[in-house]
Amino acid sequence: MSSKPWHDTCFAKRCNVLLRILIFIVLAAVCLLVLSRLTRPRPAPGSAGRPPASTMDSRQACAILGLDEQHLDQQTVIEAHRRLMQRVHPDKGGSAALAQQLNEAKRVLLQKLNG
Repeated sequence: MSSKPWHDTCFAKRCNVLLRILIFIVLAAVCLLVLSRLTRPRPAPGSAGRPPASTMDSRQACAILGLDEQHLDQQTVIEAHRRLMQRVHPDKGGSAALAQQLNEAKRVLLQKLNG
């Protein structure tokens, strides 16, 4: 017989089992983290840092900003963008998607005007 009381032996066995379970959980979490990083989609070579190509044309951009395509100038585009952005900006409780569309419309029109 062992010299330890029975309750000390049970406690040691329980601690050993709990420690093994804890080690298993930690190792599983690490494996999942590594696996998720390995399977994450990566940008195509050479495309890092570049914004995606726009599918918006100047007609759509004018419609978004509420402008007439035949009477465009740089100041009108900037003013329309500013006026609408004050209403839909995410910091003012607006939509991030709408703000992104306004920014894209402004970029497309200014690019068209500048050449």
